[in-house]
Amino acid sequence: YGETFDFTTIPEGAVLPAAAINCEYIIGDITRSNGHLIICLMLPCGPDSTDAANFPEDIVNPRNGHIGLPE
Repeated sequence: YGETFDFTTIPEGAVLPAAAINCEYIIGDITRSNGHLIICLMLPCGPDSTDAANFPEDIVNPRNGHIGLPE
């Protein structure tokens, strides 16, 4: 299922620089705002990718654990 990250220790208002995470798919700083964790991901898409993969919806309030990404 890929890599596992635990961001539970990031407090409200904190910023974790993307460079602090060893993951080529995290392309922006990680923040916690109003109790929500905000992570900007790059999803690798090939020439035959679906519209769902090329133009994904925001993932809002996912459950804990594995988060499925569009294919």
